[in-house]
Amino acid sequence: MGAYNYNIIERILKNGWDSLDENIEPEIDMPNHDNIRGGHYYK
Repeated sequence: MGAYNYNIIERILKNGWDSLDENIEPEIDMPNHDNIRGGHYYK
């Protein structure tokens, strides 16, 4: 975060931000294709 003072560190520890997963993979966009129905088809 770039900030290093007591209040920021305390807030990080209270909210559990120190244990967040940094390796979250981005969502992959599906290509447009006639054979792919998508989520709206199954509603």
